[in-house]
Amino acid sequence: MNFLLPSAFLALLALALPVLIHLSRRSQQQRTDFAALRWLQARFRPRRQPIVQEWLLLLIRLLLLSVLVLFLAIPVRQQTSAQEHWLLAVPGAVWPSDAELPSEKSVSRHWLAPGFPPAERPAPSTTVPVASLLRELDAKLPAGTRLTILVPEKLRGWDAEQPRLQRPVRWQIVKGQMAAPASRLEIPSMVLTPDPASPERVRYFRAAYRVWQAHLPDAQQRDVPLVAADATPQASARIWVYLSSGKIPEAARRWVQGGGTLMLAPDAVFDAGESDVLWRAEDGSILLVQQAVGKGRILQWRQPLNGTQTPQLLDAAFPERLQAVLTTSPQPDATLASMQQPRTGAAPVVPDPQPLQPWLMLAVALLFVAERVLATRPGRSLPA
Repeated sequence: MNFLLPSAFLALLALALPVLIHLSRRSQQQRTDFAALRWLQARFRPRRQPIVQEWLLLLIRLLLLSVLVLFLAIPVRQQTSAQEHWLLAVPGAVWPSDAELPSEKSVSRHWLAPGFPPAERPAPSTTVPVASLLRELDAKLPAGTRLTILVPEKLRGWDAEQPRLQRPVRWQIVKGQMAAPASRLEIPSMVLTPDPASPERVRYFRAAYRVWQAHLPDAQQRDVPLVAADATPQASARIWVYLSSGKIPEAARRWVQGGGTLMLAPDAVFDAGESDVLWRAEDGSILLVQQAVGKGRILQWRQPLNGTQTPQLLDAAFPERLQAVLTTSPQPDATLASMQQPRTGAAPVVPDPQPLQPWLMLAVALLFVAERVLATRPGRSLPA
């Protein structure tokens, strides 16, 4: 047990108060004069010894004050628990036979998944953040709890950092395979600048924009916003499909340097630097290139934007491929489990102390009731 305010124990000096009150009590006496007593010679009265009456009431009052002092000192108790052994399996791992697992009676089997469900439940079918869950579990369990983790040979969804825990972990590689994460590409925050001389270029990007919203309710679907060539897109727009020919305006270049993505038509002109091929056709011809400009990037088509010369624009997979090009889709990181065994050395997590003040308050209430009952009981000569 620890005390958050130990200076409150100075109030124990108040324990002397009920003792002094009880020592100073006098029994009720009524003086009666006898005629014959006037002739007796006066003698010195013997010195009275201190007498404590009503011991039970005194003890209850002392105990009441002591409990009040403990309440003011704010006692807390650190939570302790018996040592356990937690056995967890990553979803997708195959549980070994009982002969290959720890045989202690205190072994608790769980899935290494959010909430750490018991192993009796079905395994989660999605990829879980193994390293993050290990850190959460390490901070949650008491210091004496042992951990055994069953992992498949290859881990998916890894955060590229070998976890450091406060306790050693038995890292056991078993058969199995984690499920591949199911991800949906985000809808690009896109605006479009059409070319008045070639209005047919717009149709392919408008159609792709409608396909990206197919999973949304009809009331939430929108057409791609249009912006003039000499204007600047809103701050929320991250992708600008600029289909006009000729030299791009300086405002567009500054917008790219600030972190935007600018997609240009084949006949757009800008100061070209080194470009990387981003998309090739099946015959090897280059469809789209990109280059970094400041914090952003410029994408430019190398083939004419019409379905006759560039049939990829009419392909059913064009919207999805364009979406993947325009957005940064997080790729699941996979790593070998043998290279990611957790290390020790993390700072120990001190569990939250358990307060004892509610119980002390109950004790104070009971002692106060007992004190009042004894102090006011019928037949008592003097109130203390």
